[in-house]
Amino acid sequence: MRRSAPVTTGATILAWALAMACGPTSFVDDLAPDGLEAYDTAPAPPSDPALAVVRRALPAWGLSTSEHDPQIAAFLEVHARSWRFWERIYAVLPAYRAVAADLRAAQLPELLAAVPDQASRFRPGPDPDCGAGPWRLPVSAPLRVAGCHLRGDPRPWSSGDPRPVVEGGACRIERCDVDERTDLAAATAAVLPALAATHRAVDGDPRRTLAAHARGDPDAAIAQHLLAACAARQVDPGAFPAIDLGYCDDLAVPSRRQVTSALAR
Repeated sequence: MRRSAPVTTGATILAWALAMACGPTSFVDDLAPDGLEAYDTAPAPPSDPALAVVRRALPAWGLSTSEHDPQIAAFLEVHARSWRFWERIYAVLPAYRAVAADLRAAQLPELLAAVPDQASRFRPGPDPDCGAGPWRLPVSAPLRVAGCHLRGDPRPWSSGDPRPVVEGGACRIERCDVDERTDLAAATAAVLPALAATHRAVDGDPRRTLAAHARGDPDAAIAQHLLAACAARQVDPGAFPAIDLGYCDDLAVPSRRQVTSALAR
């Protein structure tokens, strides 16, 4: 099925999107390779068109407009013009979509797929606190963690072992023979009950559910998710079958090929 071309006229088009239509020079390589800079640094106030796109997009994901909209729009604007951000998103799309599908099957907001992406960029870890896997689950999670090699200790460690795995603010685990936290399907299944419990406790509010589980700025996570869904639509128009992704037409979403070509220069 042929996709309609992105909108290139009208009041809602972003200024930098129009520039992109004329050439790639408006896109920049201004993020670190893992995209963390823009998440840790408050961006400049957004343009009015960016804010308009966000306010069009939010209802599709069950979110109401609020005082958070300008911050979401600011994060969206700075990420949408970064080649590195799009490179990272395309790299993790299979995992991102798998999590979204599991959330959809559990009748939870697909927006929550932003949680593991923001927490880990879908990398195995571990973090300094020994959280590992896409959801950065602790060693106490109800998943098998066994045969771990601890720095400075020749004896293997498994979950339930009383020896500390964090020392001096650093994780002592160098590698594990078995770590189910790094299995995407198993880790997602393990967190679904907690996500569902939070979602019920906040009366089904997707934003509050996300905020309760996000390991970074929730507004940044929402912005990243809005763009990730547009990248998924580039690959498969049916990636989010129940979501109206019409707002993506107001964004200059580069294809995977465009991103690869730009970063190869």
